[in-house]
Amino acid sequence: MERETLEEADKEYERIHRNFKQNFIAGAKWQAENIIEELEMHILLNEDDWNRNPQAQFKKFAEKFKKK
Repeated sequence: MERETLEEADKEYERIHRNFKQNFIAGAKWQAENIIEELEMHILLNEDDWNRNPQAQFKKFAEKFKKK
């Protein structure tokens, strides 16, 4: 097994951490956009219900994501 210096290990750790952080942020942005698109679709499909009782409709929509 090859031995690495502390500096090399630190550089590798920083690279991995940076990649993880970038991927985490990209995933969070994608998820936020996806939820907004689904909410917009839910509102369009249930427009009359949203006009009568928006709180109940949002609760119904949010329950769907609790199960995922």
